[in-house]
Amino acid sequence: MEIELFPKQEQFFDCENRINLYIGGIQSAKTTTGALKMLVKGILEYRDPLDTFIIFADTYKTLYQATLPKFLSYAKPYGKMNKQSGEFRTHWGSTVYCRTATEPESMEGITNVRRIWGDEVGKVSRYFFENAMGRAAFKECPIDATTTPYSMNWLSQLYRDAKDGKRPDVDLVHCRSIDSPYFPKAEYERQKRILDPRRFLLKYEGEFGVMEGLVYDHYQKTLVKSHLLPSGTIYYAGIDWGYRDPFALVLRAITPGGIHYRVGEYIKTNLTISEIVNVVKGYNGIYKFKGVPCDPSQPAHIEELCRHGIPAYAADNDIRFGIDTHYALMKNEQYFIFEDANPIGVDEYSSYHYPEEIELKTDESQKERMTIPVDQNNHSLDADRYLSIELAKTTGQKITPKTPHDGSTRPRDIAKRLEWLKKGGSSRSAQ
Repeated sequence: MEIELFPKQEQFFDCENRINLYIGGIQSAKTTTGALKMLVKGILEYRDPLDTFIIFADTYKTLYQATLPKFLSYAKPYGKMNKQSGEFRTHWGSTVYCRTATEPESMEGITNVRRIWGDEVGKVSRYFFENAMGRAAFKECPIDATTTPYSMNWLSQLYRDAKDGKRPDVDLVHCRSIDSPYFPKAEYERQKRILDPRRFLLKYEGEFGVMEGLVYDHYQKTLVKSHLLPSGTIYYAGIDWGYRDPFALVLRAITPGGIHYRVGEYIKTNLTISEIVNVVKGYNGIYKFKGVPCDPSQPAHIEELCRHGIPAYAADNDIRFGIDTHYALMKNEQYFIFEDANPIGVDEYSSYHYPEEIELKTDESQKERMTIPVDQNNHSLDADRYLSIELAKTTGQKITPKTPHDGSTRPRDIAKRLEWLKKGGSSRSAQ
């Protein structure tokens, strides 16, 4: 196989650290480089039938429409892909496991890993990436990560630390779109003229910034260091159920002055209901919750919590109303996040976004989707949303909605909606 690499690709091929980052603008050959490196420096270098490799991407769509097609375009002569099992088996017996970040525990049980490649890791949660690191721990195999930057999240911090020499275990290659000899210079200059500077930096310069279309675009102003709260502070917990997806518990404190603090989180996959009960009981023993609004999709789980003395109940699960309520608390400087106690939550805030308009241009029936965020890496945010709705109802706090709403029969104005709920309006019907 003879393939000519341009300088940035060659630089990445030479990176053999614990973590190797290729951060680039669009069409900077990120996926091509990752695929080639996995094949040449992984699969073809180790020919033991017992060896395994992992390729992962942020979503099933990315994996099977972009990442794997590129990998298979080079790897097909050396093995066969089984899409059903998500495995590529080489002719000599080694296995490449293909996984997505939408299944956080999908790498459990994979052993003898020689190399890992993650594509579009900028959209992957810290939790999933650390899980991948765990798979690589036994042989301390390298992890290659390729991505366009998306938002100021855990990866942006890793990128900055690597640039500043604070992470000797991380090698970094930064590639602008124009650094690829295959990207038209005229197009680069055209996009520079017509795009918003922030968007141009993200898409073509490969520089981290704030993601466009963030649901909670003021979240950075809410980040504070953990500190003691005044006497009389009361505590609540919000719960979003999960098994393969993470179970998420978010701790909310409300001071006598009506200021909300997200003071902690517990986020974990593969928990049974008995394990969840023990977790919640432990936190309740410390904080003496005034209430625990839960995702209403699991009434039996809620009943089980109540049976053990937890003040749990079904929360209002209207997504748009919940987002507006929570956003208003943030905008009105009534809500703050203990940054150091909520690492996963902060990552979720930095990446939770609405669908890109380009996806919807040709389908009028999908316009409603513009008001519903992409359902990914948002488990603790759902728990936060349940809390904000329920606490607005129980505390009677004045909340101003973020945006105008549709003409639904359900009251969309927050004040009117709360009055409607008090008069017997069903939160279930609002889903």
